[in-house]
Amino acid sequence: MEQAWFIQITPHPMMTHLNCKEEKMETTREIINGKSRIVRTIKIDWNGEPKEVKIKKLNFGEYNEVQRASAKISSMGGIPKVDIDSVAMNENALLKSIIEAPFPVTIADIRALDKEVADVILTDVNELNSPTDKKKDI
Repeated sequence: MEQAWFIQITPHPMMTHLNCKEEKMETTREIINGKSRIVRTIKIDWNGEPKEVKIKKLNFGEYNEVQRASAKISSMGGIPKVDIDSVAMNENALLKSIIEAPFPVTIADIRALDKEVADVILTDVNELNSPTDKKKDI
């Protein structure tokens, strides 16, 4: 039988200053496309109503796809130069990580999000995909 883990994470201190305040985050393991994945549910205030955004921790291939889609390769004097577009990296990370949301999950819709909403979700996407999660025994 599949065992699910649950940990409670303290909300980010900055959330009290945002209109899109985060009430609670739950990090669990769920089966997505037949594989056990780390998933976090973020409860946000969306247009005055409580809504949930569910994000997943990216696997190695998905993380590489985000980097590849955000990289611009050029040549400078015959030497390859790689520039990472941080805006594209953030947009692609949200696009790959969000699995449920009260808004359509497309690049155009992500770009149209209120900055506060995008910041809340991106903060959790970055935290969930940081190497420190190994220490949390998720």
